[in-house]
Amino acid sequence: MSKNVLEMTVEIVAAHVARNDMDAKDIPGFVKDLHGTLADLKEGEGSTAPAPKKAPAPAKPAESKKAKPAEEAEKAPPEAPAEEAPEEETSNLVALPRHNDLSAPEFKGLDPWLADRLAPKTAAKLDASNDIHPSVFPNHIICLENGAEVKLLKSYLRKNFDGMTPEQYIEKWNLPDDYPMAPPEYIKNKRALAKKSGLGSSIRARGKKGKATRTSTPKTTAAAKTAGKGATAKSPAKVGTRRKQPLIQGKERAAD
Repeated sequence: MSKNVLEMTVEIVAAHVARNDMDAKDIPGFVKDLHGTLADLKEGEGSTAPAPKKAPAPAKPAESKKAKPAEEAEKAPPEAPAEEAPEEETSNLVALPRHNDLSAPEFKGLDPWLADRLAPKTAAKLDASNDIHPSVFPNHIICLENGAEVKLLKSYLRKNFDGMTPEQYIEKWNLPDDYPMAPPEYIKNKRALAKKSGLGSSIRARGKKGKATRTSTPKTTAAAKTAGKGATAKSPAKVGTRRKQPLIQGKERAAD
């Protein structure tokens, strides 16, 4: 082994390692192959042999190839999330059309505006022949929000639909202003019970008695005042005449 070959090997290996990524396990084999090649070239061609060609760089291990993309991914800034299309803002107080098939039997006879906004199950419960409204029945009312049969619609809306008021419900479903919040039979029964219990009659009776006492008291007091005035005015005159008559008769008798 000559000294020149060894020095050349060291220089080539140092330059190659400085410019290329190599695994530590691959360096001893690379040095051995390079040194053997240089030694063979020198022995065969002598001192006039051209400079040995650089050995091809060994293939990089698979791990190093995988490591680089991972490192680059960590250094790269995160991609901005794709902007989603803004959803259409819909109010809870707006009955949106459902694009129903209005020729279906459950929508028969209903107003097209209302039929296009109701769920088919709710529409099937309505009666198009009702005079007041298809959702109003003698003993119950169909809630257009969910198709439930209720008696007191006002309290039902407030409890189940975030405090919805009757005005908001009427506006949302395009109902008449006099739309009832309770079925007709329920209202009649409440009125009948109120009359039987005398609700309101005692208040009216008290009002009449109060008016009578207020009108009678001034008259009695006025009569008493006038009577008192007459008695006090007449009594001195009567007393005075009774006392003067004997005095006048006594004077006449003395003159005779």
